[in-house]
Amino acid sequence: MDKPIREARGARLAVSLSGTNLARASDYNQRVVLQAIRLSPETSRVELSRTTGLTAPTIANITRRLIDAGLVKEVGRLQGPRGQPAIQLTIEPLGCVAIGLNIDRDHLTLVALDLAGQVRSRIAQDIAFAMPEDVVAFVAHNLESLLAEAGVGRDRVIGVGVAVPNDLGVITLPGRPSDYDRWAGLSIPTLLAPVMPWPTVIENDAAAAAIGEAQAGRGHRWRASSIS
Repeated sequence: MDKPIREARGARLAVSLSGTNLARASDYNQRVVLQAIRLSPETSRVELSRTTGLTAPTIANITRRLIDAGLVKEVGRLQGPRGQPAIQLTIEPLGCVAIGLNIDRDHLTLVALDLAGQVRSRIAQDIAFAMPEDVVAFVAHNLESLLAEAGVGRDRVIGVGVAVPNDLGVITLPGRPSDYDRWAGLSIPTLLAPVMPWPTVIENDAAAAAIGEAQAGRGHRWRASSIS
């Protein structure tokens, strides 16, 4: 019964830098190119074409869109053995940020993560068995200072990731309030919408850590087959 869930999670953990030249695949290709730029301190359009398999005109169009969107910037030219020096590209870390929220049974943590995968600011509070209204109050009180410390405005936020333990509100634990089961079946995106009006993804905290490692940690240096 859980095979589709494992496969979906595995697809999200996988990191591919292969583009497609099929029509109407521009969003996918743009994501691939942006990821390829993120994984290198500096790179060129020629190197991006080699890495992704996309044509030079496609790379030129995508990188222009990324620069116009403020997600990528040109950082000069790299002198090669022959011909005109290649213009180098790199990520614009504060081109956008994501908000991370960890709701645990003994603490709450709020972070702002930049496009390079670096934590720009973090606010945490120890609180035992925080209720839904406690989480909303924590976010409402700290969000603006979190973004100010990160150096961005709300217009640069592209989404929210919420990590929670499995069976939040279901498992009986010492000291658990009698109404803590309100978490069971609660729509967390709906709960947070008044204070964080961005697309919101909910994930088990262990799976969220694994996805983060795959996307911004050592996962890029290891193939799934080498650790299976």
